[in-house]
Amino acid sequence: MLYYSATKFGVGAFSEALRQELTRQHVRVSLIEPAVRCCPSPRSESLFVAGADGALQQDEGE
Repeated sequence: MLYYSATKFGVGAFSEALRQELTRQHVRVSLIEPAVRCCPSPRSESLFVAGADGALQQDEGE
C-alpha cells in the first residue's frame, strides 16, 4: 500500500506542476484518479466497490 500511495501522490504532484508550467501557453492538464481502489489491499482480503449512490459496499463475489 505504501508504494501505491506514494506513486499516486507523485502523479498528482507532477500533474499539478505541469499544469502550472503550461498555463501560460494555454495548455490544460487534467488528472483522472479512481475514487476507490477496486482491488484488495495487502492487509485485507475484503473487496469493496462503490455502489450506484457512491457508497462503499463489500463485494460478495459472483
